[in-house]
Amino acid sequence: MWDVDSAYLHGKIDHEIYVKFPDGYNKPGNVGKLNKALYGLLEAARIWREDLKEKLKTLGYVPLESNRGIFLHKSATGILAIDKHVDDGTGICSSEEEESRLKAGIQKFYKIKEKDTSKPFKVLGILVSRDTQWGTIKLSQHKYIDSILQQFDMADCNSVVTPVDKGMHLQNGEPVIFEDKKKYQALTRSLTYAAMSTRPDIGYITQYLSQLNKNPAQHDWNVAKHVLRYLKGTKDLGIVYKRKLEPSEVTHDHTTPWGFCDMNYAEDPHDHKSTSGYAFMLAGGPIAWKSKKQASVALSTTEAEYYTLGVACQEATWLRQVFQELSMTFDMPLHIYSDNTGAVALSDNPVFHTRSKHIDI
Repeated sequence: MWDVDSAYLHGKIDHEIYVKFPDGYNKPGNVGKLNKALYGLLEAARIWREDLKEKLKTLGYVPLESNRGIFLHKSATGILAIDKHVDDGTGICSSEEEESRLKAGIQKFYKIKEKDTSKPFKVLGILVSRDTQWGTIKLSQHKYIDSILQQFDMADCNSVVTPVDKGMHLQNGEPVIFEDKKKYQALTRSLTYAAMSTRPDIGYITQYLSQLNKNPAQHDWNVAKHVLRYLKGTKDLGIVYKRKLEPSEVTHDHTTPWGFCDMNYAEDPHDHKSTSGYAFMLAGGPIAWKSKKQASVALSTTEAEYYTLGVACQEATWLRQVFQELSMTFDMPLHIYSDNTGAVALSDNPVFHTRSKHIDI
């Protein structure tokens, strides 16, 4: 894990951009021509990525076809994968020799600050804790959650045991408009980052609340605060990946991903659309998850679940491609579980009948 010093200042601009001189620099009538990108420039992130891509290419790294943000290097001594986000980079090595080669190569072009991974460290606000004795890695965000609670004056609130009670987010009657729209949007944005990073348990209610960003009601604000109360009592929860599972935890080969999906049929009283959700597991923890409203109205639970299975299969196909590019192949098919017998039967044998005759693709 490392940070690149002044990352955006390394990329060279490939077209003309002129800037005014700052106050205090007396050059009346003159402007400055940028040779390199600056922080705040719209294209700075793209220029920095292209510079990094070219430098890594000279070291033998190529981006994955399935994920252009991951760079891979293969050699006789093993493989090395690099994932980068702005100026933060993480590397996964199959040997100490590869690790030493990576550091030496990066330092040819950039000044970097390494992080001590032998103790808990942060990546994009996510705390990574390793236990080499038990062979576990835990991802959590308790400090980030504390900052959200502090920001929205909920640090001293009473905790609850569920992110949302059944049906409490569904509003009856005329809504009372919540006046501070920006405050509501700031909260849903904060909850979304937690849901995307380490808290799939709030994924469903967070995506529901985010749909109301344009015109939130007081009721919606109260539901969002309920989610904060839930996070207050569960802030130490996180995702744990294990090198070896206990016998009671073994349901699949823990080196092969597997997933499950479900849907919430026509719960929204406004448009009667269903919500799809899926999660894929590996090494005892989730590696991919999503909760999203379906694009069309399903006429039956079978149709809604069939749609959800299709979305989950798209993710499974992408995961298989990522793993194959990382030289991790599966001998067995990637299993996806569904609890709707009609959708399972339809996916196994797409017969023409009343529940599916209107489905074209």
